[in-house]
Amino acid sequence: MKPLSQIIREIQREAADLPTGDVRATIQASLELLTEYTEVLQKIRLAAASADKADAANDVLYTALFTALYVQELATRPVERFARVRLSVN
Repeated sequence: MKPLSQIIREIQREAADLPTGDVRATIQASLELLTEYTEVLQKIRLAAASADKADAANDVLYTALFTALYVQELATRPVERFARVRLSVN
């Protein structure tokens, strides 16, 4: 198993290499995945094997970390500015 610091660096490098639109799309997909994993974790019964709970909790934590690092990368990028265009029929 890789150390957490190595996983974080790899995710940060991956996010930094992507265009802004792809970072946004990945964040959206990750949030949807996080919702699914959280629902799975909540559905595990109290009597379920602890390995199932640990796997589900690991999925939730990894996806949350992944999403947070991508959001952090997006927040460091400059905001895209758009020129205002004025149309006239004259």
